[in-house]
Amino acid sequence: MYIKFGIQVIWWIAFLAIGMFILYTAYKDYKFKLKTKQESILYEMEQCKEDYNSNECQPETRRQALKSYCALKEICMNRDPFKEALSLIEIGKLAGEFLNSFFAALNVRTMCCLSLLIMYPIVFGFRYRPN
Repeated sequence: MYIKFGIQVIWWIAFLAIGMFILYTAYKDYKFKLKTKQESILYEMEQCKEDYNSNECQPETRRQALKSYCALKEICMNRDPFKEALSLIEIGKLAGEFLNSFFAALNVRTMCCLSLLIMYPIVFGFRYRPN
C-alpha cells in the first residue's frame, strides 16, 4: 500500500517537474519574442524619424502636399514600443505561435503517449484511499 502511494508521489513530482519545465521554456520564449518585437518597433521608429527628417517634415519647413504623410510619420515616431509589444493581441499571438510550434513537432503516436502519461495519474490517483 505504501509502495503504491510512493509511486503515485513520484509520478506527480515528475509530472509537475515536466510541467514547470514547459512553463519555463514558454516564459523564456515569450521574453525573447517580446524583446525581438520591441527591437522591431524601435527600428521602425528610427526609420520613421529618418523619413521625417529627409522629407523636411519639421513644421517650419513642411510642404502642404506632405502634410498627411508627415503626420503619419509623427505618429510612428511617437509610439511606445514597450506598451505596444505588451498589448493583449501581441501576447495572444505569441501564445498561439508557441502552441503551434509545440504541437507541430509532435506526431500522433507521441501525442497518444503523452495523453496516456497525463491521464494515468489523474485516473489512478483517485483510487488510493488510505486506511
